[in-house]
Amino acid sequence: MNDGLQLPDVCFGLIYADANARLGKSGLKISKIILGTMSYGTPDWQGWVLDEEKSLPLLEHAYKVGINTWDTVSCFENDNTGILP
Repeated sequence: MNDGLQLPDVCFGLIYADANARLGKSGLKISKIILGTMSYGTPDWQGWVLDEEKSLPLLEHAYKVGINTWDTVSCFENDNTGILP
């Protein structure tokens, strides 16, 4: 059933910009929800990975709704996920 919601609305619709936490004593405010980026990069690695054209709108939407912390661990995609598209 399609009720008019697109993927970013469904995934991030309940996130609010005030859902932040302080990172230790640094004073840095980070979002309580962290966006994993394992599925962003190049489908040459895995077919289910979103390319730059498809992943950038999701990253932008996440940022606009208050998610400012992204997991870019470098153990995926032959150590290339630390580099955002």
